[in-house]
Amino acid sequence: MPTTEGYNGTFTGPQIDEAIAKTKNTITASNGGELDIAESLGTGPYVIEFTEETSSGGSGGMTEEEADARYLKLAGGTLTGAVDMGGNAVTNLPAPVNDGDVARKADVEAGKPKATLVSLPAAGWSGSAAPYTQNVTVSGISANESAQLILPMPAAASMTAYNAAGIQCTGQAANTLTFQCQTKPSAAISVYVTVQEVRA
Repeated sequence: MPTTEGYNGTFTGPQIDEAIAKTKNTITASNGGELDIAESLGTGPYVIEFTEETSSGGSGGMTEEEADARYLKLAGGTLTGAVDMGGNAVTNLPAPVNDGDVARKADVEAGKPKATLVSLPAAGWSGSAAPYTQNVTVSGISANESAQLILPMPAAASMTAYNAAGIQCTGQAANTLTFQCQTKPSAAISVYVTVQEVRA
C-alpha cells in the first residue's frame, strides 16, 4: 500500500499523478468492480486514498436495476435457461390449470388407471331366469358413467368360464358394479376391473 512518506517537498504534482496511474494499473479489486484512486494535494503531506466501487450504485452498493438483472425476485420474474435443483425438492405447488403448469405427484397418480381384482362367487348370482345378475363392490367407482372408463377383464384362470357364461358388466353405481350372465358359472369368477378417469 503506498504511503505519504517522502512525498512532502520531494515529488511534484505531475510526478504523483504519474505514480498514481502506474499504481492503478497494478491493483485489482478483490470483489471485482472498478478501483478508483483519488489524490488530495495540499501543502503536504500528500495523501492517496483508495476507494473500491463494486457497482454503479456507489461504494459497496447495487442499484435496484442491477439487482433485478442479477437475481430472481421473490415474487414474479422469469427464469431463462435450465435450473439445476441439485436433488432438492420444489414444494407447495398449486394444482395445475394450464398446459404448461407443473403437475404434482397427486395429480399424476390421479391420472393413472387403477386396477382392482374382484370375485364373482357362484352363489352370488340372482334371478330365476337369464340374464342373472350380481352386484360387486369396487371402491372408487362413480355413479356417473361419463366420468370413468371401466374395463372388466377376466383373470387368465377364469377366462374360459367367463366367456362360456356370457358374463358382461352392465351397470354401475357409487362403489358398485353390476354384472350379468346368461348361464350361472359353477365356480367363482375372478375379474380385473380397470378404471380410468375421463378428463374434459
